[in-house]
Amino acid sequence: MTLKEAVPYVAGAYMAVWLVILLYVGILGRKLTRLEATLEELERAAPSDPSTK
Repeated sequence: MTLKEAVPYVAGAYMAVWLVILLYVGILGRKLTRLEATLEELERAAPSDPSTK
């Protein structure tokens, strides 16, 4: 295989890797958003008694 023949495969591999990375970061972002919302909900539901701190 010559270099000219390999270029599309290398470019495709780089594109696939970047796509997987972006997808992973997107999934982590969504999970973080849900976790923050849950944490805020728990903070609102928790009693705010200063003696427990």
